[in-house]
Formats: sequence, C-alpha cells, structure tokens
Amino acid sequence: MTAYLGALVHGEGDWVDISIQECMAGMLELYGPGGAYNGTVSMRAGNHTRAAWGIYPCADGFAGVCALERQIPALFTVVGDPELDEPRFRDRMERPNHDDELQAKLYGWFAEHTKQEILDLGARYKVPFGAVMTPADLLGNASLAERHFFDAVATPEGTAMVPGRPFLGLPWVPGELRAAGGDTDSVLAEWLGVPA
Repeated sequence: MTAYLGALVHGEGDWVDISIQECMAGMLELYGPGGAYNGTVSMRAGNHTRAAWGIYPCADGFAGVCALERQIPALFTVVGDPELDEPRFRDRMERPNHDDELQAKLYGWFAEHTKQEILDLGARYKVPFGAVMTPADLLGNASLAERHFFDAVATPEGTAMVPGRPFLGLPWVPGELRAAGGDTDSVLAEWLGVPA
C-alpha cells in the first residue's frame, strides 16, 4: 500500500522494505501476556520493560540484554559492580523498586564496551546479550557469510548483496533488481486495470 500510495502521489514506484522481525518485536509491547490474555490494555513501557530487558548505547553503537531471573546473577557478575550484590538488587521482589538505579548502572556499563566485547562476554558467561547491527556489520559478519545468507543480485548500479533464501533446500534463483520506478507503469496497469 505504501508503494501504491507513493506511485499515485509521485507518479513512480519505489522499493519498500518491511522487516517482519521488527514488526513482531514491536507487537510484544501491545500483545504481550499482560494484555492479550486477560483483556486489559497494555501501556507503553518506553525503551525498557525493566532494566535487565533493554537496549543501551554502547561504545560503538547499541547493544542489549534480555535476562530472565535465572540469568540475573550472571549478568551482575559480568557488570562487576559490588553494589549489585546488595539485597535491593538480588531479591527479585525488591529489584523493581530500584529499577531506575539498576538501569543507570547498566547504561554506564554498556557505554564502556563495544558490541563485540558485549557479545563475547555474553557467550562466556551465558548472559543473553545482543547487538544492534548496522547493514555494514551484517555484510561483514563471518557467520552469515559462511552460511551464504546473502545473495549477489544485479542492479542498474552494480551488484547488491541482499538476504537470500529463508532456509536451505528452497529452490531459489536470485533475481535482478530494476531501478526505482522501473515497474511503475506495469504495476499501476495491473492494479488499476489499464494498459501499460
């Protein structure tokens, strides 16, 4: 619909890339267990549901953590702040009362580390850290390259690396991307039922 509206307004088509993962991640706020199953309306929580579930700025971008209760001790070990051994943080019933303070500690800790350092610490200590990857990060990712995640596709401006087949075994032949607007007439003709 976005491409169609753009074609009607501007007279030519465009590429629209919608991330299914991003759509699903955004739905968790609205359709999480609190609202979907008991009929209540969930309120937006902002950037953090709680301190141990959030995205933080780090030394070279953004990284995050999504620690369950059983992973909190390992998270606190990695952060290494002696105050995190105090009952106000260790007691799961008391921790929410000090969430702002814990969040401030995590902002400070994340800011001192790079994405790769955080991912490495997560693997070593079994803490569910993640990093927000840029397109350049993904194109340079050795694991994605080894799994042939990207396909080389011809475009009018040269070769582009794009996400390939969703899973191995699927018959898949990378296509060719035409210039933006290159299909406008044929798409409008098909949708509006008029000759191209």
